[in-house]
Amino acid sequence: MLFLLAAYAAVAAAVPWWQPRLGRAVWAVAALVPLATVVWAGTRAASVLDGGEYRETLSWAPSLGLTVDLRLDPLALLMLWIVAGVGVLVLLYCRYYVEQDAARQAALLLAFAGAMTGLVLADNVFVLYVFWELTTVASFLLVAGRGRAKRSGAPPGRHCW
Repeated sequence: MLFLLAAYAAVAAAVPWWQPRLGRAVWAVAALVPLATVVWAGTRAASVLDGGEYRETLSWAPSLGLTVDLRLDPLALLMLWIVAGVGVLVLLYCRYYVEQDAARQAALLLAFAGAMTGLVLADNVFVLYVFWELTTVASFLLVAGRGRAKRSGAPPGRHCW
């Protein structure tokens, strides 16, 4: 599970550099990460639905007792399929819809999907809070865009209000 979250972060960070080389195919490359999440969850489904759980823990500040605890149980499995499945569909749809600032949008959508994945898998309140705030930041950046001057066609430094 930690590997999946790292994959979301790494690919989201790399998408802006790949976009000039790949063009619109960068959307399909970005969609591979949530697709891998769906497949990974599918391979764990039988054992999880039989009553088992899949857990991972990373102790990142042992002196403070802070750990990153992730758990895949039946409810998390369902939510993971929903989050990752919708993520795949949105990223593939955006390939045909988003024209301007595609690299930024793809990276932010992938980061949002990764934060949602972490939110679904969180097994302690601190990790839940961190991923909740990451979804908030990603949502804000997606909705805010580049600002008024860029959208309105006004030259930089001039504001439209």
